[in-house]
Amino acid sequence: MNASRWLCLVSACIALRAQAADLTLPIYIEDNHAGSFHWLAQRLDLEEPHTLILFDAHSDASGIFDSDFIRERIRRVASIVDRQAVLDAWRRDGTIQCFDWIEPLMPAPFANVIWVPGERLPSNEKKLREREAREFLDGHLEAAPRATGSFRERYRVSDFEALRRTWRDGPPLVVSIDLDSFAGLPTERQQAAFDRIWRWTVERRNLRAVTISISRPFLKDDAEAHRLLELALRAALSLPTASVQFEPHAIIANDRSELAKRLRASSREVPAYDVTQAPETLRSLLLAQRNRLLVRHQPERFKQILDGWVAEAPHYALGLKDREPSTDGVWRIQESESATLELMAKPWYAEAGQVEWIVLTPTYPSCNLVAMNAEFLGFAADAPPRPRWTETLLRSAGPSLDLASLRPFFDRSTGLGSVRVKARVRTGATIRETEEIEIRRGKGTGFQSAVLESFGLPYLLGGGELRIEADTGPETRQGADCANFVIAALRRTGHRIPWSDPKGLRARLDLLGTKVRLGQARIDEAMIESGVIIHLGTHVAAVIEDRPPLGVLDANDLLAHQLEGKPELISLGQLLRTRTREDFDLYRAPAARDTATVLFGGDVMLA
Repeated sequence: MNASRWLCLVSACIALRAQAADLTLPIYIEDNHAGSFHWLAQRLDLEEPHTLILFDAHSDASGIFDSDFIRERIRRVASIVDRQAVLDAWRRDGTIQCFDWIEPLMPAPFANVIWVPGERLPSNEKKLREREAREFLDGHLEAAPRATGSFRERYRVSDFEALRRTWRDGPPLVVSIDLDSFAGLPTERQQAAFDRIWRWTVERRNLRAVTISISRPFLKDDAEAHRLLELALRAALSLPTASVQFEPHAIIANDRSELAKRLRASSREVPAYDVTQAPETLRSLLLAQRNRLLVRHQPERFKQILDGWVAEAPHYALGLKDREPSTDGVWRIQESESATLELMAKPWYAEAGQVEWIVLTPTYPSCNLVAMNAEFLGFAADAPPRPRWTETLLRSAGPSLDLASLRPFFDRSTGLGSVRVKARVRTGATIRETEEIEIRRGKGTGFQSAVLESFGLPYLLGGGELRIEADTGPETRQGADCANFVIAALRRTGHRIPWSDPKGLRARLDLLGTKVRLGQARIDEAMIESGVIIHLGTHVAAVIEDRPPLGVLDANDLLAHQLEGKPELISLGQLLRTRTREDFDLYRAPAARDTATVLFGGDVMLA
């Protein structure tokens, strides 16, 4: 990497640190699309201009009479608690409806709206839909003028193909997906169509929030609603940095949509999504991921439903036979060892029927977490902005699996690194899904093994800023960047070093030599095991193996590093050639400087 690219990276990180401190993507799922208004009105900065992209079969562009009152009221509050009370009252009264939820959020926070009603639309149809939507949007202007005037030019229509071709990341973005966009399609086409939209969405920079509406009244039947909701939930949960709020019991009162009026006129009830009727595949997902789902509306009711499902079938978990996980929950094993992955049932005597084994692998080899828009791109320029995991179904079946079956999913060059796996168990009429477990395979001991066990995980520029629950940086187990890849191994071996960049890491290491050339430094196995680091100013690498001639650091010796991709092994000579360098600084892991005496008293068993 040349000096200009490094300066671009440093300025991007400094300029965006305040914005990038929270890398979580909030996702909200509710039946009624009006719920998007209630959630976004409480979450977004109401004065910051955003673009809304709406994937929906309907424009939702109807205006509300005297909507200035709503704009003013959600701003004229003493606190967010006060605003929530106002929103709750409007929810009970049905003040905001699924067809008019957008207009009160314009011109701020929604400065512009792009409605995407289909994948491909003729030009004349797009113009017709745009004209109709704009008429709905400004429908009350003559009788009740807005303080901010017409919104016509702020609302436009595009098809998905044109959007993908012309989109350029820029201002803060909100995406709202109505599942009625996929209503009536064959099952296979529904999944493919949703996946295309979802992948494009989560690869947008500066994406601030996603809302998803089930819209049960506009779907074919309950089966379609359950199927589409499961697609949406699995997609949302494939993002480790997503915060997923699912509200199965939230209700918008007094549905005044044209469809609701027609149904009532024919003495039929307006359909609503009912999670209690979820099929087994959806139940298994909700049970396995219940700890990741945030439910704020009637949470006890949802808990009771889940607990009822728990009682209907055995609970299953995964582990390595005759082994225990580490304190961080990872199952660790050495390259030379064999192991068996087994399904554990509770109660223990429960029998498992058909077992499907599923491996989770990183969708992207690298991600740029800190660049909010093209202005700050340059390093890891083509990398998407957030990690994602892809599921692969294995052919193997049965309650146990030889770890050798997972060999293709470990790092291909070394057979080491990290792999995640879960299982889906079909027993009679029930289906249960286990939580995923992570298995790490290392080689050697100490620092060397700690470095190699991280192979296979993606490069995350800005990964030191990552936080998932109580874990931070690479200890979220999602990946690392070049300095934090090394720091993670140092922390794993007992060194208290904060996440940082190469410059910050340098200050935490013990210097062995500056401007060292090939063949000048002595090394041995004990040094490698405790940690020897090559420092090139803007990049660092860890010495992994001393190759002949032994005892001296030369071009043949093997290093591990991570740069714009998954970790890899590289010779010292090759690394220097790629950096056009003839020398390097050499460091080792910091020696213990403080000692402490721990006194135990009473009945203590150090087991």
